[in-house]
Amino acid sequence: AAIETPVKLEDLSLQIGASIGVALAPEHGEDLTALMSHADTAMYEAKAQQSGWQFYRHEHDSNDPRRLELISELRRAIQNRSLDVWYQPRIDLSDRTVVGAEALARWNHERYGFVPPDEFIVLAEGAGLMRDLTDAILERTISDIRRWADYGIKLQIAVKLSTRNLLDDSLSSRVAKMLAKSGVPSDRLSFEITETAIMVDRERVAGLLGEFHDLDITLAIDDYGTGYSSLAYLRELPVDELKIDRSFITNVDFDPHKEVIVRSTIEMAHNLGLVVVAEGIEREEEFAMLASLNCDFAQGNLMSKALPAEQFEHWLAAHGHPPKPPVIDRVTDLCP
Repeated sequence: AAIETPVKLEDLSLQIGASIGVALAPEHGEDLTALMSHADTAMYEAKAQQSGWQFYRHEHDSNDPRRLELISELRRAIQNRSLDVWYQPRIDLSDRTVVGAEALARWNHERYGFVPPDEFIVLAEGAGLMRDLTDAILERTISDIRRWADYGIKLQIAVKLSTRNLLDDSLSSRVAKMLAKSGVPSDRLSFEITETAIMVDRERVAGLLGEFHDLDITLAIDDYGTGYSSLAYLRELPVDELKIDRSFITNVDFDPHKEVIVRSTIEMAHNLGLVVVAEGIEREEEFAMLASLNCDFAQGNLMSKALPAEQFEHWLAAHGHPPKPPVIDRVTDLCP
């Protein structure tokens, strides 16, 4: 705060910002050299993310041996299409029917085991692999949608897009080709975008979202309430859904402040013609409260955690959808 105080230089008023990197002992090193090096790495990551401060994370360290190995293996996993996609169901709050699911990328490394998505997606972005990773996940998801449709399972599947995806001018044309090749109707696919990602380059993002809208792909604002929460972009952008962040859903049944926020968000969204999804539901009481507030759809571990495709098919069969399709050969089934 002291550094950000404007500095007078002749006739100019200049404002300076600071980026802070933090390394802790013994987690990030036990000697001065290691701690200073790791704090320096964290500082550059804070600058890159424009976050103001950042703790050291080995996946951001370009010199970390594990990071270098993971980048190499991630490139190979993408090329071999050996990453997996798991699915978390989405439920209609009014009658508990299954209306769709969210597709979630998963990677089980031979040496390191389950690698969290937050880690390997950051690696993909830093190594210039985000386009190929996105294509691999979309191909798998669209393939599963096609296979399920052949057996009478008709669901809309949501895929989360990163900031890098929204700056990829060729993404909409590649998606259109994938859908055309598979014969999957475009309205079976949904894209989720965070508020923060939209604000990186709003004009450019608006153009891409317009292209998706023209393809009849549903667009959702993810983690609503944690970013800018601006009514302006909700009015200007061709979005169809709001996903209320789990931080507002947890304990909404006995936190009056959260109830007010969720209630007003649902009413506002409905007045704008938007569908509302609540994510992160863990308890029946939360489910009941959201149903009473006229929220449209629900997602969370109360209904089901994210499942590998074949387990998801079993889950669907147990919840009234057509019986599980015959087993077919799949690319490596990964389980953490």
